[in-house]
Amino acid sequence: MKYNKGFIGIGVIIAIIAALAVGGGVVYYATKTPAPSSNTEENNYQPQANQNQQQTNTQTPPVTTRPVASITVLSPSAGERVSAGSSFLIKWNSANISNRVLLTLHLSSIQQVIAPDSGADITVSNNGSFTWKVPRSFDELNSTPVDRDYIAYITIQDAQNKNIIAQSKNFTITPSAVISAGHIEAFEKAVNKADFTNASKYFADKVYVVLEGSSCCGEVSASRARQELEKINGLVFTFNSNDSVVKEYMASVASDYPNRRLMKNSPKLYFDEYIIGVESDVSQNNKAAIGYKVSNGKITDLFINKGRDR
Repeated sequence: MKYNKGFIGIGVIIAIIAALAVGGGVVYYATKTPAPSSNTEENNYQPQANQNQQQTNTQTPPVTTRPVASITVLSPSAGERVSAGSSFLIKWNSANISNRVLLTLHLSSIQQVIAPDSGADITVSNNGSFTWKVPRSFDELNSTPVDRDYIAYITIQDAQNKNIIAQSKNFTITPSAVISAGHIEAFEKAVNKADFTNASKYFADKVYVVLEGSSCCGEVSASRARQELEKINGLVFTFNSNDSVVKEYMASVASDYPNRRLMKNSPKLYFDEYIIGVESDVSQNNKAAIGYKVSNGKITDLFINKGRDR
């Protein structure tokens, strides 16, 4: 009997040990932590709703930009000379502004709006150009005449936004050429004073020059025409067609050039089309002479005869 009790006790002990061994194994596998997965797709996986939410939160709102408004003055250009009383084309480019602009002339202490000749509106259409009748006087209240050169500039301003404005380069407004019966009196006076700087102000950009007794020069620049004009430096001329010296000279011309007094070396130019000035020194037999032709207030053709005795 003692052995039976002992046998049973040992069996129970063995069963208990076996049960503990099995239980410990179960606990081990249940608590073991799985290794991190190397599958990126699995790691980044989120429910579809969460993914959409994340994408919405990371998007940058679009940037709204306004078109740039600008005005650029094309003419008058720097150093340009504009004669009072003449017509001048103001030109500009613009972008993203209203359909009307305000033009203003600035010179000395005077500011004068450049406006259409008629109508109450002082602005002009924003079409890129405006023909300006350059006044012979400024500031109607003070009536400042253009009796000398004035340095000026023009501003062009958006009629609806005064902050959008452009300024031209400085240009010069010159006294108008007083033309009487085709004569430019200021030119004639300047020639007789040997003031060729002022005389050349009345030249067009290109002048057709004829030098008596030579093949020179054809169409040349205003500066070259001035150089040729300087060859009569020191001589005084009369431009009065009723003066005896002028009548005598024109009679000789009629004899030399019977075909409408056609000028030598220039089959398209005639003395009849010129204002003629003749050297007033009666002691000179072969007098010097000059002639000029005017178009749109500028001298476009110049004839010079230095005289055969020189």
